[in-house]
Amino acid sequence: VAHDFNNVLQAVLGLSELLKREELTEEAQTLTSEISTCVTRAADLTHRLLVFSRQEVRQRRRIDVVQE
Repeated sequence: VAHDFNNVLQAVLGLSELLKREELTEEAQTLTSEISTCVTRAADLTHRLLVFSRQEVRQRRRIDVVQE
């Protein structure tokens, strides 16, 4: 799911970068920059959620390494 979400984010980022190449009003330039910033933040959040979801509570326990 995260991979698919990141694909969508990259499409939005790519389209906003294409818009930046056009002659835009100052307001439109500001908005496309804001889109890029939001996409970057969303990608970072996705990464952080993946890291969080992989955390496990591990308990130590004794094991006998000389088991027969």
